[in-house]
Amino acid sequence: MSKTPGTVSKILWHFTGGPQWDNKLNKQNVILKNTAYAYKILDRIIEEGILKTGSYSEVVQTLVYSGPEDGHKTIQTRPVCCLADIPIQHLGYHSKRYGKIAIGFHRDSVQRQFNPVLYNPIGSYVNCELGMLHDWINDETVYKLKRTLRNLGIIENTHNEDVFILIDEIQDNLDICAQLFVDVLTYSKSFDPSKEFETIYCEREWRSTDDFHFIPSDVAMVVLPRRGGHYKRFVEEHIDLLKHFSVVAWEDLIEH
Repeated sequence: MSKTPGTVSKILWHFTGGPQWDNKLNKQNVILKNTAYAYKILDRIIEEGILKTGSYSEVVQTLVYSGPEDGHKTIQTRPVCCLADIPIQHLGYHSKRYGKIAIGFHRDSVQRQFNPVLYNPIGSYVNCELGMLHDWINDETVYKLKRTLRNLGIIENTHNEDVFILIDEIQDNLDICAQLFVDVLTYSKSFDPSKEFETIYCEREWRSTDDFHFIPSDVAMVVLPRRGGHYKRFVEEHIDLLKHFSVVAWEDLIEH
């Protein structure tokens, strides 16, 4: 009997055939990469031993109901590399969006670097708080304070030096907080609950803001289709790696 529920996998997957990223629209295109290109990406990942961050950068949308700019707020975060906590029996569902070529890593090998995504529906309590927190951290009150003091004739001299040093330290701390907030926000995914819940939330995505360097024993399984000769080609070109992880044909694993 399995010790984990059917929604949790001991393998975290990276698909190589997903849509290209549209930098202008900050979203994925609809059309998947062709299988030959997806195989090329898989081959490069295996050869280099690196799962790299790419052009994909989360754009978090929040609703803010206070302040002069009520409504939607868009916050750009960091580029990431992604894995999905998907049980093998669910891979077929995700192939419709990401293709049939995937590399799976042992959970124990990735969990120190990757972190599960915080899913927050746009307009939810947490979603709105993220927007307000972003505004507060980037508030210009400290700059206004320094300008007000100067307008009052209080200038930076030996008598007031400590005051201005303290103001600068407060601003430095806020700047650091703003950077850290964006780092943390990178692990957040906002979505429209009326349209995307069934397709977004079920990914159970994990992210890293750094390239993931791995060794063959970190890999649990590679899955790719027989059609097009991709399975045969991979086995022939990487026969020395078969002692480290399983290579399985998509048709044998999923389509039976």
